Amino acid sequence: MALSKRFEMTDLGELDYFLGMEIKNDRKTGMVTVQQTKFLKSVLTKFGMDNSKPVKTPQDPGLKLTKNMCEQECKHEDTMCNVPYRSAVGGIMYLMVATRPDLAAAVGSLSQFSSDPCPTHWQALKRVLRYLQATPNHGLEFTREEGSRICGTPTQTGPATLSQDEVQAAMCS
Repeated sequence: MALSKRFEMTDLGELDYFLGMEIKNDRKTGMVTVQQTKFLKSVLTKFGMDNSKPVKTPQDPGLKLTKNMCEQECKHEDTMCNVPYRSAVGGIMYLMVATRPDLAAAVGSLSQFSSDPCPTHWQALKRVLRYLQATPNHGLEFTREEGSRICGTPTQTGPATLSQDEVQAAMCS
């Protein structure tokens, strides 16, 4: 039974934007693409990173963030009191949850310091924003496969160490 026969509703056409996500549905190929380019750019602008120098990875591979990163005599409470660290982590986290699983490790690491970040943590967070500057069109693609199973793959290859086949196998199993 069609929903419109049971409930009063208005057809607004095909969904193309929802909760900050751009949705493209190619019925011919059976591919749905979900990105957050507009939201991502608003996050970069909000934190003054819209003209930043792009980087290829969200985290510095040689840097392990810890609670004790600031020196004992560092008065980071004074220098960090007006830094929007939690707000920036929240913006990146929304991207991660909706369309950017490539940000999961960085968000997991950075969010641990939300209650008491120091300048080193803020620099690491700004690196993630610089990575977003380099990858604004990354997102998810869902394709129609045999047996009606849903498969998702990154829309563009990034600096991941997995091959495209390994990524697809991991996300479709």
